[in-house]
Amino acid sequence: MSKKKNSKQTETSLMYFSIAAASLSLLSMTPKTVKADETVLSSLTKQTVAGKNYANNKVAFPKSTTNDQPKVNTPEAPQFQDSAPNTFKWGNLDVTYSNHVVTVPGGSVTQPGSMAYINGINKDDIQEVKFTGQLKVNSAAEMFRGLPNLTKITGLKNLDTSDAIDMRYMFANCKNLTSIDGIGDLQTPKVTNMLYMFADCGKLTDLDLSGFDTTNTQYVEGMFQGCENLQSIKFSPKFTIANVNSMKFMFSGCSSLTALDLSKFNTSNVTNMIRVFEDCSSLTKLDLSSFDTSKVNDMMGMFNGCSNLKELDLSSFVINPAIDKGYMLDGLTKLNTLKLGKKTNINESYLDTPGTWVNVGNGTEDAPQANQKLSSNDLASQGIDDTFIRPGAAIKAFYLDIDGKSIADETSLNGKIGNSYKLTPKTIPGYIIKEIPANASGFFTDQPQSVKFVYSAVPVSVPSTPAASTPVKAANVIVHYQDESGNKLAPDTVLQGNVSDGYITSPVEIAGYTLKTRPDNATGFYSDQNQDITYIYTKNATGLSSVTRTVFHNSYVYDENGVRKKGEYFAGKTVKTYGTKLIQGKKYYDLGNNDFVKAVNITGVNRKLKHNAYIYSKKANKKVKRLGRKVLKKNKKVRTYGGAVKMHNKWYYIIGKNQFVKKANFR
Repeated sequence: MSKKKNSKQTETSLMYFSIAAASLSLLSMTPKTVKADETVLSSLTKQTVAGKNYANNKVAFPKSTTNDQPKVNTPEAPQFQDSAPNTFKWGNLDVTYSNHVVTVPGGSVTQPGSMAYINGINKDDIQEVKFTGQLKVNSAAEMFRGLPNLTKITGLKNLDTSDAIDMRYMFANCKNLTSIDGIGDLQTPKVTNMLYMFADCGKLTDLDLSGFDTTNTQYVEGMFQGCENLQSIKFSPKFTIANVNSMKFMFSGCSSLTALDLSKFNTSNVTNMIRVFEDCSSLTKLDLSSFDTSKVNDMMGMFNGCSNLKELDLSSFVINPAIDKGYMLDGLTKLNTLKLGKKTNINESYLDTPGTWVNVGNGTEDAPQANQKLSSNDLASQGIDDTFIRPGAAIKAFYLDIDGKSIADETSLNGKIGNSYKLTPKTIPGYIIKEIPANASGFFTDQPQSVKFVYSAVPVSVPSTPAASTPVKAANVIVHYQDESGNKLAPDTVLQGNVSDGYITSPVEIAGYTLKTRPDNATGFYSDQNQDITYIYTKNATGLSSVTRTVFHNSYVYDENGVRKKGEYFAGKTVKTYGTKLIQGKKYYDLGNNDFVKAVNITGVNRKLKHNAYIYSKKANKKVKRLGRKVLKKNKKVRTYGGAVKMHNKWYYIIGKNQFVKKANFR
């Protein structure tokens, strides 16, 4: 087991740093101040490695860090109802408020602080912020932070940030923000701090940062953390982060991101890559071949939970075998291509992808050399310089007459596990296709598959004058991909062929959706009439891609209010989860349909041993026996699941499938 850092030590430090956070808010922004603030942020970010419990995958933000914001006893704002604009002070600037809109005129303000603290305006009432004139600011830190009902910002192109050095938390905790007009026009050449800039903006779907320049930026931790509906980010060529030391949590929890182009990133000075891509569960491919990791000393949980990731390129990674890589490659259940370099040491990275890996070597990914066949555990421990794939079992197509006799040579397909395939019937003289099987299209798995096309013989006739048949072009077959309300989810596919030829259609993968209905006419024959084929999808609970997890401790089912419902999941059961929810201060996994289970029963918590400890297992006769001679050393951190269980009058914590450690051995 990896020697993991005590990811909860930051929580225990909270008390000591709370005073520091308050003191820091009184200081002006200097390089030294920024460094101190970074320490406070680290102490306030909950980090349970196994359970990923950092405030329900969100940032535990401090109350305030800017100079002129009140921190406590903020007076309750009066309520306004569709009246004439009222004027209020934001820093030294007069702004107006009316009908849930804050209007900001032109002018200059040095450090305006957060609009959530404008005296006289209830932050919960603000739904729009509108910049109508050229406004120059020297700091944009926390500018919109903590406006829970803000949905849009307009005229941001009027905000002059050319001399600003601080943009930390600028939009953080704007949970309902969907539109930022002019975000690409922000000037950032002097900005040093972008910590948690967009953190927890859970309804943003895209960000255009094509105007951002990070030449002087030093801090980007958690910049997009918790943006669970963010599907795309457009970076400028000047977004290089060349002076950044830590990328911790940068994209963590961005579960709707489908692609990332990080080819312009310069990571030569980065030392910390903890959980950079954790729970990016919609990513299918990640090319990091441009990354320089020679200075990185911590990669804990870097790709943990990227459950749909198929291709990962780490060929440029220089990884010291001694650094913390705990859970770095954990939960990559669909990974089928892994590129490693000469110094890419992935030992103790928790690579647990099932199946067998083979090397490409002198071959290709479609036809690998395959002179090395390794399990995930062996691959991680050996760290060989090569590209490895997980080949699927062969798919064989058979061409049979109605009596089951072969009428043509079989066809064999090879591919990587999880990749799609599509077979079409052969044209065989004297026969016409009669049956196209449902598995003529599908996905490669670790099991062999047989696809059987059935043909019928063409009746023999002897015409008086032989005539050559001329193919007749058929009308189009149009394939639609829709949700249950008839909304288009993906572009239509148009198939063309000749009358009486067979056609095959197949569903496409759509992030956040699951196929509900496969149409009866998914396979058929071309005709002289247009044919429409419609695949129906249902939206996953919360709109997020599902993550398959294993239950390690018997778990009751609860509703969104924490009230227990009927039903129970027993240890060993696998469930599909759709994000997390904090209920009465505890983290739960969302199973959809208003069903929740406690996260501690699935992903557990870390506990520190105060004594050396043996591992026990429960035998078929229900006796508890020591499992081998392995000893877990004192002070080691061990992941446990759920509450302690009592067996033969002694209490144990579950640490794995049929693995237990005595409760008395833990602190």
